[in-house]
Amino acid sequence: MTPVAGIITSDSLNAQVDAQVYFKVRSDEESVKASQYNVFNYMVQIVALARTTLRNIIGTMTLKDANSERGKINSALYNNLASETKNWAWKLSVPN
Repeated sequence: MTPVAGIITSDSLNAQVDAQVYFKVRSDEESVKASQYNVFNYMVQIVALARTTLRNIIGTMTLKDANSERGKINSALYNNLASETKNWAWKLSVPN
């Protein structure tokens, strides 16, 4: 879970957001090594990346859009995190 972050939307309104990110380090030996050696403290890094990405996504939206388009936010967050972490040896998952 990402810590609560203050965000200013494109219509200059303040909002507080947090998020849940589900990920799993792949179980093969190469992936486990990559998760430990390619990224310093991967647990902290994924939370920091998710938090800044979420702030960036919602910062480009109006507050009304951010409240009504959660699917769009989830999709953008997932796609961005997946592309940024493709070499970090883990798999992101989206809850149903």
